[in-house]
Amino acid sequence: MVQSGNIADIYRLRGNLERAEEFQLRGISLAEQIGDLAEQSRQYGGLAQIHFLRGDLDQAAEIHGKSLSIAEQLGDRAEQSRQTFNLGNVLKDKGDWAGAAEHFRRSLALAEELGMPLAEGARQALAEAEAHLSGGNA
Repeated sequence: MVQSGNIADIYRLRGNLERAEEFQLRGISLAEQIGDLAEQSRQYGGLAQIHFLRGDLDQAAEIHGKSLSIAEQLGDRAEQSRQTFNLGNVLKDKGDWAGAAEHFRRSLALAEELGMPLAEGARQALAEAEAHLSGGNA
């Protein structure tokens, strides 16, 4: 499963989103077959990123939401922080700055609590969203 995700990442980085999606779906299928919810959450997150890169924001949001739901079910706070941050980025690109700010705020709180490097990115994204909401249009 991890190998499928890693291969998908390589294809995604090279811009071959079709092949990336193929390997991401393989990873999801394998994780589902063996009942590995943590891996399912990670694999869904990767698939959502592919849709985000394609500009399919509705599908990206739906799949990030699925990944987040699994992470919440497992109590995986690090994955919750990552997926909440990713959902914030999708909402920002959809023009929902208030929703984005809410997600960045939640991601930041989790990332700070866990000492994750993601905290800095979430802090910057939250500042951008808040500036936009206050009329600063960062």
